[in-house]
Amino acid sequence: PSYETTIMAGELVIFSVVASDNDINSTGNLQDLSLKVEGGQLDPFYAVSNIATFTVTSSSPGNISGDFLWQSNCDHMQDYGCGIPGGAFTFNIKAYDDFCPANGIVIATITINVIPPQPDLRCLAVDASGGVDLFFSFPEGVVDTAIKYDIYHSKNIGGPYALIDSIFYPDTTYFHVGSNADISQSYYYLLGTVTCGTGIGSATDSLLYSDTLTTILMEATAINFGITADLEWNPIHDPLLVSSSLNYDLHYINSNNSDNIIANTPDLFYQMDGDNCDYVPKFYVEIPDASGCSSTRYTISRHSNY
Repeated sequence: PSYETTIMAGELVIFSVVASDNDINSTGNLQDLSLKVEGGQLDPFYAVSNIATFTVTSSSPGNISGDFLWQSNCDHMQDYGCGIPGGAFTFNIKAYDDFCPANGIVIATITINVIPPQPDLRCLAVDASGGVDLFFSFPEGVVDTAIKYDIYHSKNIGGPYALIDSIFYPDTTYFHVGSNADISQSYYYLLGTVTCGTGIGSATDSLLYSDTLTTILMEATAINFGITADLEWNPIHDPLLVSSSLNYDLHYINSNNSDNIIANTPDLFYQMDGDNCDYVPKFYVEIPDASGCSSTRYTISRHSNY
């Protein structure tokens, strides 16, 4: 059988191999099994950077198991030779018994494709001053590595975008001062390490880019003679990220400074009647992400006449 998987450079690859055989040998006992993994990345002479290892962890008549361990990195984006594009590594797993006169053998092939560490930008949270907190993640399984993400920002979806800073593993947050996201939308994307691999570092390589997200801008307008707040806001991405909640949480901070969720809705609008004629209402909207962060925007209903 053949198996194939894809990882991002920097991820730690761990899997177990188990083989069993219920056949009886000539002595009436279960056969002894052997387990072996072959591949250039296990050979110190041929390996590209970090050598993969395979260790038999358990062996008894009729059963055997072992663990494969390999720490990938950006070096593994290089051309491995043999006419195989950079980033593709093949391993043969061979299990065989001690049957006489001919061993029973089963061979499985595993191909591990190593791709650049693609940034994963998840949330943008706007504070009262218009600054923006960016929340992002590195590939699952990444350990200490030299992966770098460049942060790009624009006030228009079509650009131009300007490099504002660079961040390195393991940082997963960044605060952008002076984004003015309290008065207009800001757009961000992350660009992965462009030196990660031969021929991978071109500016047109989509594997290096995160999604482009926009901050939430919420407008609050008084309608119905000033007794109703008409609220509208924009999504962070269209369509929403697959990791985003399907619904927005709309919060209302009342005159007692109590924070209340007044709606959980997939819509980008909501209306609420005032409950205090002498209070200028405060609202904020947020959409949670499966990673644990939330994209948030605060606003004061400046145009209401409660």
